[in-house]
Amino acid sequence: MKKHSLTALILMMLMTSACQPARYGVVRPGVPMAAPTPEVKPEPPAETLVTFGSEGVFHLGDAEFGGSSCKPKLEALPLHGTKFHFKFEVTGESSPIDITISDLCGVDLVNNTIEINSTEVVFAPTPIPLEVASMQVPTMSLKTGVYTLTITSGRNEDNPNFMIGNYDDLIVGQVQIKGINIKSLGYSAD
Repeated sequence: MKKHSLTALILMMLMTSACQPARYGVVRPGVPMAAPTPEVKPEPPAETLVTFGSEGVFHLGDAEFGGSSCKPKLEALPLHGTKFHFKFEVTGESSPIDITISDLCGVDLVNNTIEINSTEVVFAPTPIPLEVASMQVPTMSLKTGVYTLTITSGRNEDNPNFMIGNYDDLIVGQVQIKGINIKSLGYSAD
């Protein structure tokens, strides 16, 4: 064998042994290996808190509140109507929703209610307990869609301590809806 052929063969063997197969490619002397890319997991969506009435409170009823437990506060507020509608949208499937009303005053009748509905679902009304200052509605799961939370001033049908046919005058504020992927669509009264 010629001297040049033997030298070429030895050089070729050295180069082949220096380049070894590795888990992430070929390892070459003097060239650092790339670190494996970590698995990126999507972060869960953040909870959203939508608050209606953060800038003030709403007066529900009929402005006939002579015997109300909240008379001084009611006298200072304009009447908004007998129902208040808070509209919101759920943009994520099966989102658990928590509803809290942090400011209530003047709940003197048992038939004041909170109700949630959409074009596809109507939930049973939740009664507002007498003389509460705040309350929380049991957590519920809502699917993607537009919903309306309605707070209704109850009409006195049979309580002799109040005028029959009269609506309960009450104050509602700080209506908070907390969940994942929700947004406010406004409010209205009638």
